[in-house]
Amino acid sequence: MTKITLCTTFPNALDYPKESMPTWIKNLPEEITTLIGLDPCPNLPRTEEWLLPLIKEKTTKEQLYISRDFTEEHLEFIKRNKEKGQEKDYRLQYVRFSFKVFTLQQAMIFATERDSDYLVWLDADIFLKKPLTMEDFDKWLPKNEVASYLGRKDWDHSECGFMIFNLKNGGKEFINRLYNMYVTDEVLTHSQWHDSYIFDRIRDEFNASNNKDVFLNLTKDVAGRDVFDDSMLSEFMEHKKGNRKFAPQDSSIDLKNLQIVTKNCVNHDIIIKNVTENLTLMTKWLEVIKPHNEEIVVANAGPSLDPEEIRPFYDKGTKIIAVKHALATLLDANITPWACVLLDPREHVADFVKHPKAKEIKWFVASMVSPEVTKILLEQGCDVYGYHAYVGAEEQKIIPPTHTMVLGGSATATRGISLMDMMGFKKFHLFAYDLCSFEKPDMNAMKGNKPIWMEVDLKASKGSKEVVRKFYTKGEFMAQVQEMQRLFEKANLLTFNVYGDSEKGGIIPWIHKCFKLEKKYLKDKNKTLYKDKKSLDEFFSK
Repeated sequence: MTKITLCTTFPNALDYPKESMPTWIKNLPEEITTLIGLDPCPNLPRTEEWLLPLIKEKTTKEQLYISRDFTEEHLEFIKRNKEKGQEKDYRLQYVRFSFKVFTLQQAMIFATERDSDYLVWLDADIFLKKPLTMEDFDKWLPKNEVASYLGRKDWDHSECGFMIFNLKNGGKEFINRLYNMYVTDEVLTHSQWHDSYIFDRIRDEFNASNNKDVFLNLTKDVAGRDVFDDSMLSEFMEHKKGNRKFAPQDSSIDLKNLQIVTKNCVNHDIIIKNVTENLTLMTKWLEVIKPHNEEIVVANAGPSLDPEEIRPFYDKGTKIIAVKHALATLLDANITPWACVLLDPREHVADFVKHPKAKEIKWFVASMVSPEVTKILLEQGCDVYGYHAYVGAEEQKIIPPTHTMVLGGSATATRGISLMDMMGFKKFHLFAYDLCSFEKPDMNAMKGNKPIWMEVDLKASKGSKEVVRKFYTKGEFMAQVQEMQRLFEKANLLTFNVYGDSEKGGIIPWIHKCFKLEKKYLKDKNKTLYKDKKSLDEFFSK
């Protein structure tokens, strides 16, 4: 019978293990032995107070063990590197992730003494959703490999919240190598100091010495950063990484602290292929233009899009650019935009560019757009101008040095502003920047195994008080909210007029009004603060 040991560790001071550990005890197979490595710090009794009764009450045999000891090497490591644990960037939080490495080494020795075949690592912020069997684990075991893991093809390191080491086929040697890199501080010779990055470097070593891949990647074909959510594990487990593990006291999202990480919607190799071919198809490329006084209207495709609100600008000759989803609405209203901006690299964009009036529009096409879209535009005789959107796919390596990269913006609505800024426009009129649904959508609608819509409470400063509004939005919309926040902060360089109902309408009109009121409030506050103060000349003329 296959013997499996499972291990984890967590800080004594945190409360989330009180929620996750009961799900382990309830749902792990009885055949699996678990070792929890605890920090022998003054907070240890706090953890034992809730964990020991839980073990005694729930387990029917000796299947869960607690380690309360640090090795001399670990204590010396912490003492030697305590100043290296304060960095804000997780990639350089050396001491923080060392606890995992030292617990893994200790668990390997424990598992070997029990003649276990495999050692499983589970991050303590993984919650088990339903009972697991040994047959379930059997699907994930690296039977002929050193270890199984969750690789990330679109990120610079693997997801190491779940790993299984084959202790009879190189797993012990791998863990010893990992352990020794921390004990000797060899980790500090690398660009990142956390265990996931070092795991990948050791994996490279093992593959090189074996002249083949000796690891089982359980997420080989999964795109993006959050591979755990899209892996076969997600049927049984939820990894509540980062702040997802904490139950917030205030569920509203403070816009000042909003942080959204975006990912490309296609693989990097597709982006490189598209850029390479478009460099041969497009002959005209947009350049940096000297700032000028012309204004620009940007038509987004939110539910508030009304061509009649844009028509006055059109009638007086103001240039209008449109995102692809807004184009048909404008053309149907006999408003022909000056230009349409394309960014999306997927082939379905071709459906938006076929129109009798396509030749009357300038097309600003990102080099990562599908070449099939470019060909359709050229076949229609359209006026096509290329630009390069920086998306982190190492596309700069193949782009001519005389071409300009356009930064900023996960969607056309925001990247288009950056593009127009590059072309000298500094005053913007923004329409239909709603980034939400005005009506409650189907909250059960799914894309893959993830919900499409989310209900969020956004918090913003509005003068002297904070206000909160509820919105129905999407993850990609929230990324654009973050980007618009940053653009508004450049108000000394760019001027924005945002159209739409700021009280009952979309997110960006509301945020922009709050931003302006906050700015006015601070300006008035400063006037009051310095009302009776001397000027610099008055002070020195005494």
